[in-house]
Amino acid sequence: MNITVQPNTYKITYYLNGGTQQGNPSTYNNTSNTITLKNPTRKGYTFKGWYSDSKYKYRVTSIKKGSTGNKTLYAKWSKNTYKLSYQLNGGKNGKNPSSYTVTSNTITLKSPTRKGYTFKGWYSDSKYKYKVTSIKKGSTGNKTLYAKWSKNTYKLSYQLNGGKNGKNPSSYTATSNTITLKSPTRKGYTFKGWYSDSKYKYKVTSIKKGSTGNKTLYAKWSKNTYKLSYQLNGGKNGKNPSSYTVTSNTITLKSPTRKGYTFKGWYSDSKYKYKVTSIKKGSTGNKKLYARWSKLSVGKGKTPTLKNSAKGKLSVKYGKVTYAKGYQITYSTSSKFTKSTTKSLYTSATSKTLSNMKIKKTYYVKVRAYQTDSLGSKVFGSYSTVRKVYIKY
Repeated sequence: MNITVQPNTYKITYYLNGGTQQGNPSTYNNTSNTITLKNPTRKGYTFKGWYSDSKYKYRVTSIKKGSTGNKTLYAKWSKNTYKLSYQLNGGKNGKNPSSYTVTSNTITLKSPTRKGYTFKGWYSDSKYKYKVTSIKKGSTGNKTLYAKWSKNTYKLSYQLNGGKNGKNPSSYTATSNTITLKSPTRKGYTFKGWYSDSKYKYKVTSIKKGSTGNKTLYAKWSKNTYKLSYQLNGGKNGKNPSSYTVTSNTITLKSPTRKGYTFKGWYSDSKYKYKVTSIKKGSTGNKKLYARWSKLSVGKGKTPTLKNSAKGKLSVKYGKVTYAKGYQITYSTSSKFTKSTTKSLYTSATSKTLSNMKIKKTYYVKVRAYQTDSLGSKVFGSYSTVRKVYIKY
């Protein structure tokens, strides 16, 4: 009689501790071939071996042929730490971590900073196709994050205070070359510099490369004082000013004086081509003014015609002298015109009737013309031929 002995079947129990089994058998017997244990898997962990005890003292790699008994195997794991790398592209990282694990809480990525740029987001690729805002809890793997930037354009504003800007730019970026500020212009003023404040405390000559921020620049001006020079050519100036500014009220030029001359006007040139009567408000520049004169020349008086026209009256008539302003009639009972016997009077007419003449007396009469010079003084021509008349009645 043949007796068949059946081998005992033993149970294999696996404590995976969060892992996933990968084809290991659940039973064996004493005739089974040696079982080489396969590694389980667990997301975010590295498998560190099978152990026959929960304290991981006794490592097991296989169940040898001929083994007996139920077996309990414990999977040991090591949590992976993943690297976070940041391609900042010129920026400075915020307080973002350099690593994480599968059990780390969701990491909300902080924005880096870069002078002169606005941060446009983290991306998982260098071509900025796939935006990333956080590393979710449960994520795995080393990660490289790429910072995307947009270059800021800053505004340059100019407070010209009445001036006209030069070719200064209206904007700049952090990578613009140093901007040397050009001087504006303002009629009648000298530019004293650009300032960053309206009280003119902080002078600015340029916007340095690497600067950031909108900027307002204030033009400082100094009002010019211009010199007025007078070429009087022998005359004496009136109360004309020696200087003026662009904001001075219109200056009406006063006439100078010169004995024996008539003033013919102020000119801006020594050849007397361009006459000037005033310095208009808003004018600029040093100015030299030339006084033009005309010397007075008075013709000889015309010989008078005399007539005893009425009692005690003498009619005196004479011809007109060119350019004369008036006439002096001088008469006397002395042919030598002694002081005590001589009288004179002035008239602008070419005839005059003299009164209170002495009857039965002979009078001697002469006439001369005059003009008035720039001082208001009379400039006389020579006397006419002397005529005499007898006053009968």
